[in-house]
Amino acid sequence: MVAIGGIVPLVDTLKQTHQSIDSVAIMKPVTKFSFAINSPDAAGEAVVNAFRAAIAPRQAAAFIAISRDVQALRRRPLCLRCCNCRRPEQRQPI
Repeated sequence: MVAIGGIVPLVDTLKQTHQSIDSVAIMKPVTKFSFAINSPDAAGEAVVNAFRAAIAPRQAAAFIAISRDVQALRRRPLCLRCCNCRRPEQRQPI
């Protein structure tokens, strides 16, 4: 099982508001994997790692926390077939 939770925006993380709580620290003792996503670029790898941890031998729960401002950001999709999406030094003909 992989649980996905939301957390306050990154700028409010250390403020003492009623909604700011370190959910990753709370979930760490009861899950096999607990991680906060602070960048849209880290989301894919974090989700893959959470599912790998959850289904590995001795299956256990995993937890991913996504901050509210990261949820609102959009990341440009990576095209693996188009050579125009890669850096100039990595371009190869199709």
